[in-house]
Amino acid sequence: GNYYNFFIDKRINLPRTKNQKFQKWILDKANGFEREINKKIKQTNLKSRSQILGVVDHNLFFESEDLINGELIFYSSWSEMQIVNFVYDLKNNKEIKFHQLVLRGPDSEEELRALITKQNGIEENRSIEGYNEWFASVNIQDVKVRENGLEFSTTFDPIFGKETVEINCSDLKDFIKKNYYKKLVCTN
Repeated sequence: GNYYNFFIDKRINLPRTKNQKFQKWILDKANGFEREINKKIKQTNLKSRSQILGVVDHNLFFESEDLINGELIFYSSWSEMQIVNFVYDLKNNKEIKFHQLVLRGPDSEEELRALITKQNGIEENRSIEGYNEWFASVNIQDVKVRENGLEFSTTFDPIFGKETVEINCSDLKDFIKKNYYKKLVCTN
């Protein structure tokens, strides 16, 4: 007799809060990927051996009455994993972009990069050939809220890897915009 050998797994796991506007916003973020999953399922001929895996997951790094910070992770059996970091203002119901949270003036990003390069781990790598040029050009806008400050990460590079550094709030006082500085744990 005939038999079918196929497997479909579609999972969507989103953070849950009591803030309905955040729930709608995070669902909208995930919907594009869900549409891609559904399209792939429809395109697959289930009479042949096939496997479809599509997952939306998350990690939360910080949550308070004012802010929520985390990442959405999209992975599937047909494309590379994507990670989208987010910081959301629960009081004003809007996503906070890097430049809205951290940068105060036109030279702030250069000054922030200078501060980051002085941190342990980064400073040691500066002697590696090509590292300084790479670090000067890489996006540092992946920011995570931590208990005592902010964590900055680069995207993965096949030569230099992924750099991650946490900087205390006291060292970031000149960079974090005042209205967000008070909402973070930086008031301790």
